Amino acid sequence: MFIASAGSLASLVVGALLFLVVTRVTIPPFTWLALTLLLHASRSMTASAGLPYLWIAFYVALAIGDRDIVPVPGPAYYASVAFLATAITLPFAADRFAMSRIAGVRATLIFPMGLVAAEFLRSRFIPVTSSLKYQVSSLKRIP
Repeated sequence: MFIASAGSLASLVVGALLFLVVTRVTIPPFTWLALTLLLHASRSMTASAGLPYLWIAFYVALAIGDRDIVPVPGPAYYASVAFLATAITLPFAADRFAMSRIAGVRATLIFPMGLVAAEFLRSRFIPVTSSLKYQVSSLKRIP
């Protein structure tokens, strides 16, 4: 097993806590900060250690944060949370594996495109969730 550095684990924990907060309360800057910290953590760890840690962090954050939001009772709730954690971890995995193969400007588009695809997947299979799109769309212009 690979041991991650303290900075990577700190980014992972703080990012997961911020992700837990934004599943309960709409604070759009926290959403972007959480994703940035989690992306930093996944890129600074090895893929074999970082992706399982990331999945566990998402699973715990979603299991706590979506408890009253996802309308699924009993053990099926934890299965749906596992699906949600997998769906939100996939963009990080795609970013991890494609960064070494693609260079330049195209490499910067992998994570955002994967995140949009994951959000679409979440909205199609579990339509009543705390989607990230609601975090961003709540930003309003101040006149």
